[in-house]
Amino acid sequence: MKGNIEVEDFVLRFEMKAGVKAIMNVFNFSNKYHHLYNSEIFSWNNSNSPKFGGWLTNNYITVNWVFGKKINTNSKTVLTNSYDFVMLTDGDFFELDDEEHKLEEFCRLKFVDQFIVGFENGYKKTKQDKIEFYEYLIDFNNSL
Repeated sequence: MKGNIEVEDFVLRFEMKAGVKAIMNVFNFSNKYHHLYNSEIFSWNNSNSPKFGGWLTNNYITVNWVFGKKINTNSKTVLTNSYDFVMLTDGDFFELDDEEHKLEEFCRLKFVDQFIVGFENGYKKTKQDKIEFYEYLIDFNNSL
């Protein structure tokens, strides 16, 4: 980020949100639905080292990011790899086989955005859940 090979203060992880993908597949039967979501930024402090985290979703692929002092011990290894791991979340989301049933069920939803945002946050419902997720991203990144 600053012209160096190693980036010690930043972690980036990709995620595929199956719940968002399933909802988008249903809405694409009748018209094109494009989903772009930018989360709020979360901050927390542990060991006197402030950290910040957030995510951006385009359709159903999410880029999670965390910024903090010396949180990335693995950036050189990550940069030399030609692949990256993509986390799959909400993988057990229900699937309806009958296309008419899909349309009927989802046409009844009056507040579609609330459901999309619900799947965006998924298992990260509270601030503490979000912080634990970002800490997990740091640990996961450094374990590769």
